[in-house]
Amino acid sequence: MAVKVRLPRVFVQLIGKKFTGSLAVKWQDGETVIYFSQGLPLNSPDLLKPFGRKIEEVRLGSDTPGAQLRPVNPFSLIWTGIRQYDLSLLLEEAGELVGPHIRLRDGSDAYVSRFSLPESLKVIPSLMTREPFSHMELKTILHLEDDDILRVLYAFASCSLLESDKPIHSDEVLEFRSDLLRKYYSSKEQDPFELLGVGRQASAKDIDNAFRSLARRFHPDAVAAKGLSEWRREAEELFGRLSEAYTLLSNEEERLKLLNKEETQEISGVMDSELSFQKGRILLKRKEYAKAAEEFKKALELVPDEAIYLAHYAWASYMAAETKSDVRTSVLGMLHKATSLAPRLAIAHYFLGRVLTDANLLNDAIEEMEKAARLDENLIEASREARVLRRRQIRRRQMKQNTFTDKIMSFLHKE
Repeated sequence: MAVKVRLPRVFVQLIGKKFTGSLAVKWQDGETVIYFSQGLPLNSPDLLKPFGRKIEEVRLGSDTPGAQLRPVNPFSLIWTGIRQYDLSLLLEEAGELVGPHIRLRDGSDAYVSRFSLPESLKVIPSLMTREPFSHMELKTILHLEDDDILRVLYAFASCSLLESDKPIHSDEVLEFRSDLLRKYYSSKEQDPFELLGVGRQASAKDIDNAFRSLARRFHPDAVAAKGLSEWRREAEELFGRLSEAYTLLSNEEERLKLLNKEETQEISGVMDSELSFQKGRILLKRKEYAKAAEEFKKALELVPDEAIYLAHYAWASYMAAETKSDVRTSVLGMLHKATSLAPRLAIAHYFLGRVLTDANLLNDAIEEMEKAARLDENLIEASREARVLRRRQIRRRQMKQNTFTDKIMSFLHKE
């Protein structure tokens, strides 16, 4: 019997049952079949196709694929699939996770590691194994996007790794906990000036006042006195960083050295990253994809959040892979991040469209190609690819219609 379900939960149920056979998935304007072996989904061009769509029904069967297909990591697949959800569908399926305080169930660590979360999001489960947090608290503490946090929570909830739990602190203490952890995590990336919250031209008195205020607020003993002994380690690390920053900035000679060093490193880093990027582009044109990926990776290491470096690294890595289906999931993740960092970067949308085409996600591929063409009228490959994909989509619909008509005619002739 056909049932309406949330696709990530279906996958988890089939994993638990060690299902072997076929899963037919139908949505408004399409359908596909995914094969499983002993609970593991088998790699195919259509594997990601149903994710991000409002599923109308699914059916289990005993069919097996005609060709030999390799199993994939189901948890990583679920995470990559959830990343394809638009915000409206994400809220529809996971909206109940926005409000309450929730935590990871005991013993969830072994499963969490299998999702292959990006480094920037791994901190979410590290917090939720210790105390309950709400979606809003996580956003406040980590400065992450609403939808990224909700995607992580939905992935965990789909695998029944989350449980609701009442806050163990008062509202006032919860607010202080958020302040402490926000300062702790941001301090990892901040320079001494940012850490103390003072400008480059701050006076010795300003620096002294800033340090004393922060030290009183976040001293480990003050944190423990509020009933937050669970977070004493973070308080001690933060206090240590604050003290180091104060020691450096309160010494005028050392502060001047720091300012001069920053200026030199900034110029050098920009020059080196751009040089590696340009080398990578030349190698990419020569179709030396592995070498191009190495150069793009160097540029990315120097400037980690540069979307154009990330997009080119993802594309070169994809083209260098002997078996593209093995790296497609990770490449899609990188390209989605690049388009998130720079929504108007046409080449990132173009690369994403090419990979989606290989994944047989024609609707999504067309959308990315057309977006790339709108953003950069000189990127003629994007508009050409969009036209080709449109024609392929029309032919596919015609073939389906012809097949349906042939079946009707065959049935009538039998009658």
